[in-house]
Amino acid sequence: MTDEQQPHKGYRGRAQGVGLNSALGVDRESFVEGWQQLIRTGFAQPRAAFEAAAEFNLELLNILAGNSDLQPEPMDGRFHHESWYEDPLYRRIGQIYLAWCNSLDDWLAKSALEGMDRERARFLLDAVKDVYAPMNSLLGNPEAMERLRHTSGSSLMAGLRNFMNDRRHNYGYPAVANRKAFVVGEDVACSEGQVVFRSELFELIHYRPLTEEVAQEPLLYVFSQVNRFYLGDLTPDRSLFQ
Repeated sequence: MTDEQQPHKGYRGRAQGVGLNSALGVDRESFVEGWQQLIRTGFAQPRAAFEAAAEFNLELLNILAGNSDLQPEPMDGRFHHESWYEDPLYRRIGQIYLAWCNSLDDWLAKSALEGMDRERARFLLDAVKDVYAPMNSLLGNPEAMERLRHTSGSSLMAGLRNFMNDRRHNYGYPAVANRKAFVVGEDVACSEGQVVFRSELFELIHYRPLTEEVAQEPLLYVFSQVNRFYLGDLTPDRSLFQ
């Protein structure tokens, strides 16, 4: 078959863009454009960045001296392990992270960004905070270190296997479901039908009628971008199309 007869072939190479869209809910161009605007704003307003950095350095000195009273939010599940409060090293690591997050918020508050530009900047900065949280690393996660000791290293090996599997099969992003737990036609996509149109944007599925008579005008169902089409067609007792 030619490439024109296989329209899906053209966008398989853009898997990283698909992964970014799935992970952050934004397309790659908007993500890059948002960062470019943040950088331009930082250079255009050096005073705001200097003041935020000065306050962070002052708080950093208090943290290292053991005089900081920074505490995570009670509902922040990332800090539920007791080491974040009882261990001097992890307590300081957590406080440094919180101080850094506060400095980013302080810079945003002092910037000239307004309206949608401010909200987009807040979204990007929140994403950066999540990515660079200390508990996302092995040494910065007391719970992971505790499990590493209790399992004599087997938890680390299991994590490495998951990482390599995600790199090969999930665009490098952590898998949220067991791919082998579902069988097409039994646990998911149980309704009979076929793809009658495919483009880079969407696939149009025509489901086989289950009654002798059907309406002259078909029903077109469009799922939201954040979902997947198969969420509407699971098992026969949980399908919108049965």
